[in-house]
Amino acid sequence: MSAAGPGFDVMQYARANRFQRMMRGTAATRPGSWLFIRVLDHVDRPVFRWTRGRHTLTSIVTGLPVGVLTTTGARSGQPRRSPLLVFPTSEGLVVVA
Repeated sequence: MSAAGPGFDVMQYARANRFQRMMRGTAATRPGSWLFIRVLDHVDRPVFRWTRGRHTLTSIVTGLPVGVLTTTGARSGQPRRSPLLVFPTSEGLVVVA
């Protein structure tokens, strides 16, 4: 995983504003998680491309840092990029896929 890409900031989590903290709480509810999974996931990819890999809509709304997992397709050999949420801990980073 490339956690040192452009715009990657582990301390972004701690500097979240009031709206971003509220959105994190909303995402922890059943309707909020449905929204984040079903709707924001589809919007994240174009936003990720438009910002040249610096942000996703989810990272902007929640203030959570994003890491990018790059894999190679077994048959096509094409690189595939998947943005993943990254949480800083005292031990290092926790990646949520």
